[in-house]
Amino acid sequence: QDMIDKYEELLNNYKIAVYSKEYTQPEYLMKLALQCADKENIEKYYDEFKEKNMYYPKSEFVKEFKKWLGKRFIMLDKEQNFTEKELIESMKIAYQRDGVKVFFIDNLMKIKLSFNNSKWDTQADLADALVNFAQFYNVPIFLVAHPNKPDGSKLTSYDISGASELANLAHNIMFILKLTEEEKEKLRKNG
Repeated sequence: QDMIDKYEELLNNYKIAVYSKEYTQPEYLMKLALQCADKENIEKYYDEFKEKNMYYPKSEFVKEFKKWLGKRFIMLDKEQNFTEKELIESMKIAYQRDGVKVFFIDNLMKIKLSFNNSKWDTQADLADALVNFAQFYNVPIFLVAHPNKPDGSKLTSYDISGASELANLAHNIMFILKLTEEEKEKLRKNG
């Protein structure tokens, strides 16, 4: 709980930069708003293509959320995926010019690695560069690294897809799991 409180304080008090090539900035903001909304600010609809219920934040909440986020949120963006060097350079600029103090990289697979060495060595070099950046500028960096396909057992740091240095060099590792409908129903019943 202490770690969660510290992260919440970071998000409330510091400028945030996000690198995500999975979504456009408007899409990313809507996903972020949905994750931050309480159940009174979420609407449900049935998606016929996906054949399941989908959720989105109410427009009034999104408006207030964007106002709250204000100029504290920037996307590190360009047309193509960043190389590892371009990513670190854009983070330096965001820190120095824009005063960014918290970085999110979503996700590792969207960084165009140079592969001067093997894939694993290049990922290890990136992990090392991110740790050096975090220590030099005294900032937290959240790197989304998806797990290998789980077999139903509890996830550990060894399940992170990629070079082992991703887990070995990390100062903290958090696992976020997507619950099945059955798990959600069980939580609702049990509180």
